Amino acid sequence: MNETQQIEKYVFNRLLPEDKLVMDARLILDPSFQHKLKWQQQAYYLIQQYGRKKLKEEIRTVQEQVFSENRFSHFREKINKIFK
Repeated sequence: MNETQQIEKYVFNRLLPEDKLVMDARLILDPSFQHKLKWQQQAYYLIQQYGRKKLKEEIRTVQEQVFSENRFSHFREKINKIFK
């Protein structure tokens, strides 16, 4: 397993307890490894935020279609009845 994979398993808590212990020790002893961990965590965070942004855009697009196109008028009526 390469270093990136090890860090990924560490970040997502998918290591065996003994492997996690080794990673914890390595993080204490190796500042460059700490740096790699930090940047890999940052990358995961940015990927997650990008995915959320894309999902929100998709939801907004569907919402605009549903509440503006005539072909969805029956569905729109049902939704409006639910929330009245």
